[in-house]
Amino acid sequence: MSAKLLITYYGDVTSGATDPASPVGGDVWFNTTDQVYKAYKFLQYGTAVWITSPSLTQGRFTHCCFGSRDSGYCVGGHATSGDYSTTTEFYDGVSWSASYSTVVGSSEFAGFGTGASIIKCGGYASAVDAEEFDGLSWSSISSIPIGRRAAGACGSVNANLLVGGIISGAASTNCQQLLGSTWSNTGSLNTARNSLAVFGTSSDAISVCGTTGATAVSTVEIYNGITWNSSQSANFADFHTHGVGTPSNGLRIGGNDNTNSCEHFDGVAWTTQTNILTNTSNNSSIGGPQSAISAGASYKSLVCNQYDSPAELYSEDLIL
Repeated sequence: MSAKLLITYYGDVTSGATDPASPVGGDVWFNTTDQVYKAYKFLQYGTAVWITSPSLTQGRFTHCCFGSRDSGYCVGGHATSGDYSTTTEFYDGVSWSASYSTVVGSSEFAGFGTGASIIKCGGYASAVDAEEFDGLSWSSISSIPIGRRAAGACGSVNANLLVGGIISGAASTNCQQLLGSTWSNTGSLNTARNSLAVFGTSSDAISVCGTTGATAVSTVEIYNGITWNSSQSANFADFHTHGVGTPSNGLRIGGNDNTNSCEHFDGVAWTTQTNILTNTSNNSSIGGPQSAISAGASYKSLVCNQYDSPAELYSEDLIL
């Protein structure tokens, strides 16, 4: 009996008489000549690389991105269309296109969710604003009771965290979550921070770096659904940084002070990765720790970079 291989894939499963000319990790296809499914599976070893990815339609920074490598959204920020942009761009794995508009234009806001269900909250222009995207349009929802900007956030529309940020002019430890239409406080950070990277879920999240107001820090805390606990510090102290993944398999991408830096966390230690190709201060990202896209940067950059872990070809007994 042959072994079966579980594959995590991105985008659609395609088909053709020959294999794709340049497959990347996460691609799955059916070869009609061989009559077999094939896939490029990410490896747990080797050196990841950064490559140039299709550019945004509008240069922007202090924005937010949501979704996967092949189906993502880039929202708001300081953009070429205006300092508090309402523009939402959609990425289909091939190109970005301007598709939707938010109710309130803003920058330095936070957000959580996936492509078809997103919430953005806080930021410049309106620190208490909260809006929901349903895949077709943006609409206003219950305002944040404690207005903030430069916060971090993670999770889904139904299970989420809004973490830290600048409240009343200072970095804060306050964290909240949205349950239905009600915002409520959750466990507070140990170290007040803003402009930090936050990723994971509402019960298993990580907050990385940021600034206490005057100093960039390498502080890392992990949330277990109740409390935040100190963890291994990042290799770089930085702020205006972003991240994707989980507390046991995540990437911190870019920053204000180390604009090309990237590091991976395995739940125990941080490992410096290959440098990003371009400046990524005030960037945002989509994807996961094995394949991610960093989109935009200061000052209103159109540039996107894609991170790919090594991959190799597998075929036959695949479980999709």
